[in-house]
Amino acid sequence: TKLLSEVSFEKRLVGIIMHPMIGDTEHELYSLQEVADFLRLRVEKVTDKHAYINYVDLDALERWIREVLGDKELADAIREEIKRGKSYKERMESIKELIKQRLKQCKAVLGM
Repeated sequence: TKLLSEVSFEKRLVGIIMHPMIGDTEHELYSLQEVADFLRLRVEKVTDKHAYINYVDLDALERWIREVLGDKELADAIREEIKRGKSYKERMESIKELIKQRLKQCKAVLGM
């Protein structure tokens, strides 16, 4: 239940939407589901005015999951993906899949 809930303002995670035309804007994340939905990017060419990267410091994400949400197992798996990945995109995509799997497990346990 805790992994499907929202955290308080003080315990939120902050991501950044990086957009070449608009610049960077902060985006507050209050739940693991919001993190899973937020982690994405669209970059086809550097000059693409519609490109964006929804960026989360992956080390901060790992700490947030470990310390705020209390999921050591997921945090450990994320730590391994951070070490393994060659680029932010590669790391982010594999971590997003881990988070989606965990959310699916939580919903199954709760019969959702």
